[in-house]
Amino acid sequence: MKRRICCSWFGPSCAFAVAGVFALFAWSAPAPEEKKFDAEIAVEPAKTTEKEAADNLNRSHKNLENIALSFHNYADATGGQLPRDITDKDGKALLSWRVQILPYLDQEKLFKQFKLDEPWDSKNNIELIEKMPDLFSSPRVVVKRKGYTVYQGFAGAGALFEPGQKLRFPASIPDGTSNTILAVESSMAVPWTKPADLPFDLKKDLPDFGKAYDAVPLAAICDGHVRTLNLKNITPTTLKAAITVAGGEVLGADWNE
Repeated sequence: MKRRICCSWFGPSCAFAVAGVFALFAWSAPAPEEKKFDAEIAVEPAKTTEKEAADNLNRSHKNLENIALSFHNYADATGGQLPRDITDKDGKALLSWRVQILPYLDQEKLFKQFKLDEPWDSKNNIELIEKMPDLFSSPRVVVKRKGYTVYQGFAGAGALFEPGQKLRFPASIPDGTSNTILAVESSMAVPWTKPADLPFDLKKDLPDFGKAYDAVPLAAICDGHVRTLNLKNITPTTLKAAITVAGGEVLGADWNE
């Protein structure tokens, strides 16, 4: 014969106590940690063998080639427009040009996950930072956080990524596409979706973007080819001339590869 469990213990007072326990747990449960991303982080050279270093150089070279090719394909598809940071109606930058070129890097599916009318760190878009395509990662350096890229252009008056300017390809680059820098490897990494690039000012010193590459970073040029920049030999004057799109400068012999 089964013994019946007495239910008198589970009276109103017991129910109140149980409810209180659940309320306590609900009150004390930690809230989901909010994702935060630093503005930029320093990178370190990858420790490799000579062969590994050569392989990494080739891989980064290919990454930049694909980025440059995506610019050309974007221009072909849009009647000569160049990829820009995605902005709101008032011109405030929301997302990087790196997001803009995703469909031209076989990343259409990822591109469609972005809310293009929201900033890079909105609730939706911030979740996509850690989905950065491998193409935006240079194997030549160690980046201590996922979703950060070292591939950046130069942003400032006269440069390709001058804020607020809508350039056309190749009409807006009278200095010549073979003499103008599109993007480089930087020693500081930024969230790849953030509208952030290397600062450029003709009157100020350039940032030391080649430090992590023994002063020989790679650069994608506007005509689509990729080269090394030997910053031990190229003078700041020549480098600045190669960054501007319409400065009219004649590049010095130190620019020659």
